[in-house]
Amino acid sequence: MNVNEVAESINTIAKFCGLRDIDVLSQSNLQSKYGFQRADVLILFGGSIPYGCDIAAQAILNGVANHFMIVGGVGHTTESLRQKLKQSYPQIETDGRTESEIMAEYIKIRYKIEPDWLECESTNCGNNVTNALAILKQNHIPHDSIIVIQDSTMQRRMVAGFKKHCNSKIISYAAYTNPVVVNSNCLAFEHDDIWGMWDIEHYITLLMGEIPRLTDNADGYGPNGKQFIAHVDIPQEVCKAFDALQTQYVDSIRIANPKYATNSSAVDSKEISNRDDLENQLLIHKAIEFATLAHDGQKRKGSNVPYIVHPFEVAQILTLQGASEQVIVAGLLHDTIEDTHVTIEEIQTLFGKEIAHLVAGNSENKTLPWEERKQHTINYMKENATFEEMMICCADKLSNLRSLKSDYMILGEGLWKRFHRGKEHQKWYYDSLLNALSSLCDYSMYEEYITIFHNVFDE
Repeated sequence: MNVNEVAESINTIAKFCGLRDIDVLSQSNLQSKYGFQRADVLILFGGSIPYGCDIAAQAILNGVANHFMIVGGVGHTTESLRQKLKQSYPQIETDGRTESEIMAEYIKIRYKIEPDWLECESTNCGNNVTNALAILKQNHIPHDSIIVIQDSTMQRRMVAGFKKHCNSKIISYAAYTNPVVVNSNCLAFEHDDIWGMWDIEHYITLLMGEIPRLTDNADGYGPNGKQFIAHVDIPQEVCKAFDALQTQYVDSIRIANPKYATNSSAVDSKEISNRDDLENQLLIHKAIEFATLAHDGQKRKGSNVPYIVHPFEVAQILTLQGASEQVIVAGLLHDTIEDTHVTIEEIQTLFGKEIAHLVAGNSENKTLPWEERKQHTINYMKENATFEEMMICCADKLSNLRSLKSDYMILGEGLWKRFHRGKEHQKWYYDSLLNALSSLCDYSMYEEYITIFHNVFDE
C-alpha cells in the first residue's frame, strides 16, 4: 500500500464520517431540498475544532435556524479546544470552563451572536444528544428539524445518535472538509487555513476510531451492540479502506510535519499543536528523566521488567488519546509519590500545581489496608475526579491489564499467586473502576480496557 493509496483510503473514510446533507447552509438550499428556509434549531457541538464555531455563526447570520444551541461539557476534545482558543484569543478565559462556554464567548466576541441555550454537562456524544433534546423539551421548543454541526470525524455518529432518540428531520453538516493529499511522498492536508485543524496523525486516529463504533455488531455502538446509536449502514468501500489502513498505516507511512509542509510560511504558528512547542517538549523530557531516576532499580511485580516501562506506557496511551502535555507529564509521574521517595511538594516545585494535583489524584496512601485504599480510589474516580484525572487512571489501569494479559498467557491461573489479594479481589477492583470511568466510553483506551478485562477475568 503506497502513500497515495493511503491518502485515498483516509479520504474515503473521512467523506463517509463527515456527512454533509447539503453543500452550503443557506436558506435557498434548505428550501430546495427540504421545503423550508429555516430549521427549528441549529446545534453546534463542542467536540468540533474551533473552525466549527465560524461555520455555525455564519449559518445563523444566514438565517437558517430559528434557535441556536451549543452543546458540550468537558470531554476528550476539551483541552485541545481550550489551548487553541487561548492562543488566538488570549482575552477569553478557558481554564476550568466547558466547551460550550468557551465557544459561546468566542462567537459573541467575533460575530456578536449569543446562543439561546448552552448545555454544559455532557461528556460524550451519547449524552450530548440526550441532554440537548432534554433542554429543547423542557423549554417547549419545536424541534421537528435540527441542523447538527459536529467535528467531521464524529459527525455521522452524532446523527445516528439523534436518529435513535428522536424523530426529527436531522440535517447533517460536518464542520469541515479537508482532504488529505500527498506532498513530497508525505501526507498533508489540502487546506492549511482551517482554524484549529487536528494534526494529521491525530485526525487519522479519530477517523479510525469511528468505524468500529459505527459498525453494528456486538462491539459497536448500534442496536446489536451498546445501543448508543441507530443502525448505520457502512458501505463496502469504507470497510475496505478501514481494513487496509488498519493493517498497514502505522508501520508504513510517514506523517508530514506541518512546519515543513509545502507553503509552510502561510501556516500561522498559532495553529501548530502545543505538542510541537519546545517548552512543552522540554517539560516532557524533564518528566521522563525525573521518573527514570525516581524508579531506578525498581521492577514490575513478579518480573524483571524495569518499572519505568509502566509510566512510559501510560504516557504513550495518553498521547494516543490526544491528552494535553500536562496530562502526559502527570502520567509519567503518576507513581512517583506512591512508590518512590518523591514528595508531592517536589512535584509541585518542579512541575507546577496543576501537574501535582493530577499526580496526587492518582496516588494511593499505602499505609491503609488494600481494600480501603482501593475503595477510596473507586469512590474518588466516581464522585470527585476531574476528567483529566480519570484519563490518567484509565491509562494506568489499561497498562496494568495489558501486563496481566501477557503474563496470564504464560502462567495461567498461577498468575494470581503473585498478588496478596487474588483473582476475585482484582476482578472486583478493575470492574468497579470500569464503571467509575464510564464517562470515558468514547475513548479507544476505555474500549480496550473492557476487552482485556473480559479476556483476563472471564476465562
